[in-house]
Formats: sequence, C-alpha cells, structure tokens
Amino acid sequence: MAKPIVDSRREAELRALIAAGDKLGAIKLHRELTGAGLKESKETVEAMLEGKPAGGAGAVQAASGRATMILVVVLVAALVVAALALVAG
Repeated sequence: MAKPIVDSRREAELRALIAAGDKLGAIKLHRELTGAGLKESKETVEAMLEGKPAGGAGAVQAASGRATMILVVVLVAALVVAALALVAG
C-alpha cells in the first residue's frame, strides 16, 4: 500500500505533470513520493488523467485535506495569541 503524499509542493508537481499529459513522468514521481509499485502508480495516474479518484489519488486528497486542517488550526491559534496579546497589552 502506498503512503500518502504529504508535501503539497510535490503534490502540485504531480498534478502539473498529469495536467500536461506527461503520464510517464507522473508515474515516476508518484512512485517516488508514495513508494507504490509500478502497477499501482500506473493505475492511479491513469485514473487521475481521467479525472477519477483512485486509491493513490484518494491518498493524495486525504493528505492535502489533513495539511489544510493543520494550517487552519495553526492560523486560529495564532489569532487567539494575537488577540490575547492585545487585550493584555
């Protein structure tokens, strides 16, 4: 089973390769990022080319969703700290 992609820049690079139709480059990058085998990466990239979520693509989306949630939590915490500093100031 492939590990999820957690680096949003590399995920964007993968999506750019897919959007450009560079199937071979996308498969190579998917394998590098996830540790998936050739067959799984090929199936995932082909599904992404067709606009369908696949096992690997779902992992990409899940990792992206987690990263977004972490960012939101960090931003909210920063706003709370800033508000407390203003009140105490």
